[in-house]
Amino acid sequence: MKKVLCINDLSCIGRCSLSVSLPILACQNIEAVPLPTAVYSMHTGYSGHISICNDIDQIVQSWNNLKLKFDCIYSGFLKNQIQIQTVKNLIVKFDCPSFIDPCFADGGQLYDGYDMGYVEHFKSLIVGADVILPNITEACFLTGTKFKQGIDTKRSAEDLAKKLLYIGVKSVVISGVCFDNASMGAVLASSSGLQYFSHAKIEGAFSGAGDILSSIFVGQMTQKKGIEQSLKTALRLTVKALSLTKNCDFGINFYGILQDLINLD
Repeated sequence: MKKVLCINDLSCIGRCSLSVSLPILACQNIEAVPLPTAVYSMHTGYSGHISICNDIDQIVQSWNNLKLKFDCIYSGFLKNQIQIQTVKNLIVKFDCPSFIDPCFADGGQLYDGYDMGYVEHFKSLIVGADVILPNITEACFLTGTKFKQGIDTKRSAEDLAKKLLYIGVKSVVISGVCFDNASMGAVLASSSGLQYFSHAKIEGAFSGAGDILSSIFVGQMTQKKGIEQSLKTALRLTVKALSLTKNCDFGINFYGILQDLINLD
């Protein structure tokens, strides 16, 4: 069985982060080893949440005698610059493919608790990464590009993806790209060029959609399905999960796609 080191936060209430990634990876026949960067009482979309920041260095040190090996490292929410450095060290230590989901901004703004110093430090993490999976806002911050609401995000995503490749990322998947008034999806950029993956636009705010997309994508990539097929599968099943969600107050209903994941070839 493939083994993935899954680095992310854990929200006790709200379907996102590790509470999403672990079952999604498990249903793809992958052992996901969690490394929780923080524990939240509920995801940050709720007011009144509290968090505990984990010293992940201590957790990693306790593994030193276990002779662990991983097929890939999948990194999501990181709380501070110290954790960024720890993940950089882990990528070197385990010498395996790395998939980086930035998880620090959306809607043109950084999440609470982040600043440009964090972003500058984060840039060093993505250099040499096999795939990074930012949204439009995160791609703007990582490339020093001004975010503009309502612009042609397809053209913007193309430009952002090229800039990220220039920084030293091997492949880029930018999500949340609007192609026209009726469709949206993702732009994939690699040394092979640009590719576009679209689906019908779904209105609404869905906290945790990025976690679902990235977790399916990483699982498929770990199973050697190829980057294009992995992204197609991830988008298709993420859209299905969104369509199954009648009330997103407590997160997206990803349980409805778990059988689909089990049945994938």
